[in-house]
Amino acid sequence: QPLNRHLRYLQTIRNHSRQRFRIEYLRRLSRAASGKLKHTKVKEGNIVLIGNDLQKRVDWPLARVIHLFPGRDGEVRIARLKTARGELTRPVQRLYSLELHSEENSTVQAEFERAHTRQSLENDKPQLSSVHGVSTDMPDPEVPMAKKLVSNESSVWEREIADEPAKQRRTKSCRLVKTPKKFSN
Repeated sequence: QPLNRHLRYLQTIRNHSRQRFRIEYLRRLSRAASGKLKHTKVKEGNIVLIGNDLQKRVDWPLARVIHLFPGRDGEVRIARLKTARGELTRPVQRLYSLELHSEENSTVQAEFERAHTRQSLENDKPQLSSVHGVSTDMPDPEVPMAKKLVSNESSVWEREIADEPAKQRRTKSCRLVKTPKKFSN
């Protein structure tokens, strides 16, 4: 019975990580492409989504490009793909590369670095010294943590975070929470 429990646990972990990948990464990928799917040059070894009109994009299968077949004009028209269930041959027009390139990647990378810096700021809270369980030096609650770090010769990222307005709320993944216009004053 412990073996069955462990197997169920592993299956839930696998399903959870697959779900997070599809929801978080694919959503970010579509946002980076500005709502339009660009056909990039597919190369052997690329990981691609296989487009299907009958399924939602989140449910499209992943595949690795094994071999490319050029047409008479030298352009690649068809690709052989390896999926979790076997090998397929699909037209290149139905393949969407998962990798972000150049300017698309720079916006995602900047967002990632901002989120990482914010997490490190939250983890680097000052250690309070205590005598017999009573803290002796309390941090000033009026001054935000980022502003304290800025005064101590901090990095550029910390200065940017300190300059943000205090009224902006963020989610756990450091995304900005925007209140709908109908609820704002």
